Amino acid sequence: MAILSQQTQGVSSLFSMRKDSLTNPLPSNCKPVNTKVNISSLSTHLVKSPFLKIEMLSCPVKSRAITQYIAYVHGPRGTELLNLQSHETMAILTMWMEIEAHHFDPPASKLTWEQVIKPLYGLETDHTVVKENEANLEKVLNVYEKRLQESRFLACNSFTLVDLHHLPNIQYLLGTPTKRLFKNRPKVHKWVDEITSREAWKMACDQEKSWFNKQRRN
Repeated sequence: MAILSQQTQGVSSLFSMRKDSLTNPLPSNCKPVNTKVNISSLSTHLVKSPFLKIEMLSCPVKSRAITQYIAYVHGPRGTELLNLQSHETMAILTMWMEIEAHHFDPPASKLTWEQVIKPLYGLETDHTVVKENEANLEKVLNVYEKRLQESRFLACNSFTLVDLHHLPNIQYLLGTPTKRLFKNRPKVHKWVDEITSREAWKMACDQEKSWFNKQRRN
């Protein structure tokens, strides 16, 4: 059974940006990760284990590789998520993908872990960690605010894989006090509103409308 992360669920829907539906559905043996089932079966001391955290943090890395592969191979089927028009646009896209992976994701993932994942399993949020990582995230968002004064999206003026890779953490953090960091920056706020309001992303977040539930019912 192939297991797809939330990032991959998103890109599977976003390919269809002609009319927000895949022309050909993904194989029926692809299923989403049920994080709660996987983690809830573990004891509390395992949930706190650094080895578990390492495994969970490796999932986004694998997801980025999967989304890049799908975007490259199946790009003609829907929205072009890789801006490969020239060497320059490819370099800019790659640079912003690296910024997301190495500067945005580390603090954002820690904030998601502390404020969203841990409370699900009765674990206490470490507010010191939250404060530290909000400070780190603010520095990144200040750079984003400046960039978004020049460009509609991060890599260019069209939606790309760079923006898509931000969506899972942003979606979680909008349900936490950390959302103020996005809302306090006008350009970042506008960008967040635009990428989270895309119909394909809303479908990916809605279990009743998502591609994997449609296949499961068929």
